[in-house]
Amino acid sequence: MAPAEIDAADIETGDTQAAERIVRFTANRSFEHHLSDEMLRAAVERQFEIIGEALAGVKRQEPATAGAISDLPRIIAVRNSLIHGDASVDNRLACRRSRFGPPADGD
Repeated sequence: MAPAEIDAADIETGDTQAAERIVRFTANRSFEHHLSDEMLRAAVERQFEIIGEALAGVKRQEPATAGAISDLPRIIAVRNSLIHGDASVDNRLACRRSRFGPPADGD
């Protein structure tokens, strides 16, 4: 079965909404709270899955656009780890990305 065509506007809207949810869900929360609150962690992880899935679609259908997204492989790898239940997901990275924007170079 071929993947469904993806509308770039839908991807941007979905990614933006997912990113906004992450910011809203993690507002005024500490890393310790993130670790101790299973529902918060699951909600944030789900939004990262949505973003990663949308960007995987961009990679399949618009490789030139995908090539302009420097963190694309890393974002898709995080999505894959979450979707496939990889226990090694780094909660520090998820929390830092969700609360404070992109980590400093080398993170």
